[in-house]
Amino acid sequence: MGFDVHTLVKIIGIVFIIQIVVLYYHYYINRTKYKGLLLWLFWSVSELLGFIFISFRSFAPELGLHFVFQHLFLISGLVLLYAGLMDFLERKVNWTLSVAIIFVHMSLVMYFFFINNNDIIRVGFINLIVAAICFYIAFNLLRNKINSIKLSVNFLTFVFVFHGIIFLVVSFMSFFFVSEA
Repeated sequence: MGFDVHTLVKIIGIVFIIQIVVLYYHYYINRTKYKGLLLWLFWSVSELLGFIFISFRSFAPELGLHFVFQHLFLISGLVLLYAGLMDFLERKVNWTLSVAIIFVHMSLVMYFFFINNNDIIRVGFINLIVAAICFYIAFNLLRNKINSIKLSVNFLTFVFVFHGIIFLVVSFMSFFFVSEA
């Protein structure tokens, strides 16, 4: 049985469309009651756009614009997820760090795609940055824990730590166990 990236991207796209509908509904109903819902909606839209650009990889791959937009939307989505969580917890969002992460990420993506086209290093750095964002979100969830939603915060912290570990392992493997053929 083969692994088809296009099928996976379509399934993820459908999941994000459903998520966008649900988050829009929650935002519409609860926009005055809870903060952060609009940022979560933007996170889902950004991730969906990132996955749409993944599906454009086979069209004019030499230009690389799909690649730039794919990464811009995917990393911005993670930052919006962080911002939405901090807003929901009524904590201050570190926008300077958020913009710096997007800038560093995009600089590395463009350098290792357009200037020094090295898939292995690019994949390693991309996964390392995603892992760092996941760990940062988990750290902020633990640091800003609210007792009334403690169980949910603990579960989300576990999910982000687990997610970060997966990306850290993939990054480590791409740096040390993959050779350029």
